[in-house]
Amino acid sequence: MMDPGSFSLTAVDALPVGTVLSEIVEASRAGPVVVAAPPGSGKTMLVPPAILDDLSSEESVLLLQPRRLAARSVASQLARLRQGRLGGEVGYQVRFDTKVSQETRLFVQTTGVLLRRLLDDVSLETVGGVILDEFHERTTEMDLILGMLIRLRQTVRPDLRILVMSATLETEPVAARLGGAAVITATGRPFPVDVRYLKRGRSPTHPRDLPAAVERTISDALRSTDGHVLVFLPGVG
Repeated sequence: MMDPGSFSLTAVDALPVGTVLSEIVEASRAGPVVVAAPPGSGKTMLVPPAILDDLSSEESVLLLQPRRLAARSVASQLARLRQGRLGGEVGYQVRFDTKVSQETRLFVQTTGVLLRRLLDDVSLETVGGVILDEFHERTTEMDLILGMLIRLRQTVRPDLRILVMSATLETEPVAARLGGAAVITATGRPFPVDVRYLKRGRSPTHPRDLPAAVERTISDALRSTDGHVLVFLPGVG
């Protein structure tokens, strides 16, 4: 995911998914679509707005983001990309936190919120498309949502656009479940990797020394580059 303070329209358009975006939109008019693209390729930033722009002004798009923090971040970035305010055309709905308005047409929702929407509004009358992002994070609820969307499209909403997106998904089983959905793949771009090891004696010898060592390593990395630094740390629990 891009830093919301650093991306621009030009930078986003240059991402790998941009090369297949028109193909994705065209395929979505005919039936369900499975989009496979590596992390950072632009699928989350490019596909939802493109689908929204291809619908009528009365229709909206529901974008599933399984994690609450990601849902808020994605909504913020999309609003910035659309040159609007968060809660305007683009908003989010997560548990205990909502930022939408009468203007909102692109709703970024977590799994539970989207599931409740499907249960309360069985026809999704004003919704033109539903995009299930990060589908490799499979849960029972996500599979239930997919099944409900398939059933909805088979019965009262044959016009509903369904898109499933993932970086690491086995596309063929999902495409088959969607009734032979189009599978569109965007390839990533390789970047040079330079592996550097800490000098002997600089590695922490006790767990309590680890935070200081990490801070020192990050400071060294920041001094050696003009770009951003991405740090991966283990989770807790």
